[in-house]
Amino acid sequence: MRKRGLIVAILGLLLFVVGCSKVTTSQPTKTVHNTVKSIDYTNLDQSQKDEMSFSFKRYDGGDTSSINMHVVNRTSEDVLFDGTKFVLAYQKGPDVYSTKDDTITIKSNSTKTVKFLFTGVDNDNFKAVGLFYYKNSNYKLAYCKKDSNESESSNLKEAVLQKEYQGQPQKKKAAIDKDKKDSQKKSDQASDETKKTQQPQKPAPPKPPIVNADQAITLVESQYGLAPNGTAYTHMVDNSSGMDCSIKGSDGQMVYWIRLFKTDVGGNNGGLNDWTVYQNGIVVNQVPEIMSNKDTKNNPPVDEHNDQSQQ
Repeated sequence: MRKRGLIVAILGLLLFVVGCSKVTTSQPTKTVHNTVKSIDYTNLDQSQKDEMSFSFKRYDGGDTSSINMHVVNRTSEDVLFDGTKFVLAYQKGPDVYSTKDDTITIKSNSTKTVKFLFTGVDNDNFKAVGLFYYKNSNYKLAYCKKDSNESESSNLKEAVLQKEYQGQPQKKKAAIDKDKKDSQKKSDQASDETKKTQQPQKPAPPKPPIVNADQAITLVESQYGLAPNGTAYTHMVDNSSGMDCSIKGSDGQMVYWIRLFKTDVGGNNGGLNDWTVYQNGIVVNQVPEIMSNKDTKNNPPVDEHNDQSQQ
């Protein structure tokens, strides 16, 4: 009995010593803030360029046309473009230069439509295959198909267009008079400004059903007016989005998430206002409940959204 009591006492003492020596430590939680970098398109590596796509849409004005550019950026970078460095090149005939003077920013995981990137383009140019590129022909964006109003970057792989463009007679390099070029540029800018001032403050609303993001933005503009200077409308999307860029709400309906945001380069590009647009034409001034992400204010979907600048 004495031995058993002694053993119990020793075990109790050991448990007491082990319990006293145990120290609980806690490590402070570190908060990681992800920052999005801005980078010129020419500095992207090839894998990043493959995550971007371009489309160009021509608007016929009779003898001349204007061209809008739509860009999809699926990279983790904010991609920058010099608005004066876009070129529509032809093997025979003069090149056409973009008429934008400002920096164009395509935010990470977003899309943007740049209106009037080219203006006053002679319609005779569209009788031959051209090439859209940025800065130089190493950065090809899309072939401009002849007698067509739309061209996409996916057509760069089409052998027929490659052959037609490369098979055209090489144009002679001609010296361009700088004063004449500057005068033409100012004339194009004045024409662009005139077009902007002639635009209505509120466009006519599209008739339901709303079938794409552009119609959703136009519907918001018709009710809330065009975006003020320094801001732009955009549409947000996520992995549930289809070709029309709608997103799946928490109730299973496909809706469009429209956002107004600041466009200052290098500044605060956060959202200023949000709308939910239903396909039946109803507009609600709030962020939609998204099935894939409830915290939509601070954590936007990581697929793409559409910026429509009023520049």
